[in-house]
Amino acid sequence: MQQIPSSNLLLLVTDPTCDCSIFPPVLQEATEVKYNASVKCDRLRSQKLRRRPDSCHAFHPEENAQECGGTSDTSASLPMLLLPLCAWGLPPQLLR
Repeated sequence: MQQIPSSNLLLLVTDPTCDCSIFPPVLQEATEVKYNASVKCDRLRSQKLRRRPDSCHAFHPEENAQECGGTSDTSASLPMLLLPLCAWGLPPQLLR
């Protein structure tokens, strides 16, 4: 696993050609869990209030948020803008 530079993404590479027959199969049997409602209520009452962090860390210096999106570079071409006008001006016989 490796972090991709200038992003918050992780790269995970697996090798499907690996011979996995030397490992035993992982078997997981279902087990029923019985919850005690009073324990949950006691735990909620005994929990301490959580303190918010002193500052917000919504930015990482290696991230470049300006490269994201890119919708400001999108522009409509003139032929695509004029196409509906041309179709509107055509006689109805040609549109059938």
